[in-house]
Amino acid sequence: AIRNTFKLEVADELAHLEKLLRRLDDMIFSYYIRDKAKQLSSIVRRGVLMGGFSWSTTEMPKDAQPYVSEALLYLVFTHAEIMDLISEVGAGAEHHMVKQQPLTKRVFQMLTVNLAQDLLESIRAIDAFSEGGMLQCVLEAMVISQTLQTYMTAPATECFRLLYAYVRSAYDRSQERARKLAVQQGRPAPESGTGDLREIDGVTLASSHWEIIRRLLRDCTRRTQIQFRCFQPA
Repeated sequence: AIRNTFKLEVADELAHLEKLLRRLDDMIFSYYIRDKAKQLSSIVRRGVLMGGFSWSTTEMPKDAQPYVSEALLYLVFTHAEIMDLISEVGAGAEHHMVKQQPLTKRVFQMLTVNLAQDLLESIRAIDAFSEGGMLQCVLEAMVISQTLQTYMTAPATECFRLLYAYVRSAYDRSQERARKLAVQQGRPAPESGTGDLREIDGVTLASSHWEIIRRLLRDCTRRTQIQFRCFQPA
């Protein structure tokens, strides 16, 4: 009877200890994510809203803005940080396959959602887009989402879907305002830009716009595939 009672007490203590360790793990994880997400938010908001870029008057895009590379490089450094942490825990090749580690997946899925949310909120603060501004925004969002495809989850995908829908709607409103103003001033109305629309992966663009986006995406991927290869699946 004493032995059974002792076993029960030990089991209870172990269960209590396990619960405390889980709480500690959650607290440390939340603090780590909060710190990284804060830095990412600053990069994105500064780049989208405070970089002096005119979304309503810019011409056709030629490349993603620097904040995109800055945010992704910050995640590269975070990836290396986690790699060092895992390598300290144990030796062996399996500890260097960071992409397969639950910790890496857990961290980067959360940071990808945070990054997508920050980008969505920042873009929603812009109320007018030129044709070039709309394509610039789509390009930058697609560069980010495709680079972090391994860590995309349903919430992150939804953020990008909402972003594309908002940009398209804001651009259409900008075009409508421009047409009304042209009519009032007796000038030829600008082309609507809504002909031959195609929706791919939640993004609705004219065929000519898709050609521009695909070309620029290929260029970005070719230039950065080594820089960001740590995000690719094994």
